Amino acid sequence: MQYISRTTLLLLIFLTLTPEFVLHSQTVVPTKNPGRLKFETAVTRDDLQSVNSVEISADGRFVYATPWQLGAVVVFQRDSTNGHLKHAQTLKNPLLQGDTGIAFASSGKLAVAACFGSRSVVLMNCDTNTGKLKILHSVHHGEEDVPGVKEGENLAGLEFPIEAIFSPDARYVYVLNGNGVSLTIFRINNDKLEFVESTSGEDGSLDGARGLALSPDGKLIYVAAATANALNVLERNPQTGSVKVKQTIWDEDPDVHGLAGVFGVTTSRDGQFIYTTSGRFSGDSAVSVFQRGTDGKLKVVHELIAEREELPSFLGGNRLILSPDEKHLYAVATRSGTVASFDRDPKTGRLKILETFTDDDNNGITAGAAGVAISPDGKHVYIAAEGQATISIYRRN
Repeated sequence: MQYISRTTLLLLIFLTLTPEFVLHSQTVVPTKNPGRLKFETAVTRDDLQSVNSVEISADGRFVYATPWQLGAVVVFQRDSTNGHLKHAQTLKNPLLQGDTGIAFASSGKLAVAACFGSRSVVLMNCDTNTGKLKILHSVHHGEEDVPGVKEGENLAGLEFPIEAIFSPDARYVYVLNGNGVSLTIFRINNDKLEFVESTSGEDGSLDGARGLALSPDGKLIYVAAATANALNVLERNPQTGSVKVKQTIWDEDPDVHGLAGVFGVTTSRDGQFIYTTSGRFSGDSAVSVFQRGTDGKLKVVHELIAEREELPSFLGGNRLILSPDEKHLYAVATRSGTVASFDRDPKTGRLKILETFTDDDNNGITAGAAGVAISPDGKHVYIAAEGQATISIYRRN
């Protein structure tokens, strides 16, 4: 008979009676697949038909989706533990027809939507306790008596409003006009929109504008123009809100081959790196990386292009987002219904593909993947599946 010491016996009893110790030991083992996504659940609703964007409040408590054909914003309460969603409101209004996204001011109390169907920009109030929205004011293309428009003239620049964002101080709203080759600027005064100016690019560089992002310091605006095949850098005056073209990078400029049909754009938190997606309707299906120089101008770092087989099963690049820790980037491709996950090097900005997946039983509903959002704690990723009236929810390792 093998002899067991008293100390060893006591240790064995302790481990047997203390499962918390074993559980804790398991939880500190590092994950083998950081950044990859695991499908949790999905929300499919009639009022999510043609949903093409999803946004999360800064505190992570609420999720907002825009079904553009319905002309609505659908609001959900979010469970921060498991990421699940509970319906809170469907704000439906003819003014919201053709809304392609919703953006929030830094306070979280104001929201704005660009709505190509109604040719309008809609300013909303957000109740930060309930997450619910209420329309405050709207302006429309061709409207008379809009504050800031010269007497005898009508409001122009909203033939096809497709994207809108706030300035960091929430004093201004910038609206992309997808068909009118322009960026239109409004000032917010007493919860109303006042026209400031419309700015055109150079040599049609804003033609078919689709993506809009602001540098963290508020000094630069980046515009992705799908028809022009160009990424525009606009210099912004924080006092007046006005902008002027600083740089335009065209597809097939030296070392640039992934901007044909450029659609989405976002920036790193330090403003040093800019990321784009291309190909929503046509052009390159690509994800490109640019670095901002000390002069504010951009140079290409590298590109991942589907045609080179560097981006498997990725057709129709649409929106993209960085994780809160900025170690990963997630992008969606609408034509293939693909979700792509990337490893990111914070020092160089370079990306390395981790995985791509499309609609199936294991990976959730991603048909027509058009929008992507990530919770502030970085635990959950939400995909708007335009083709299936669905928001799919994933846990992020």
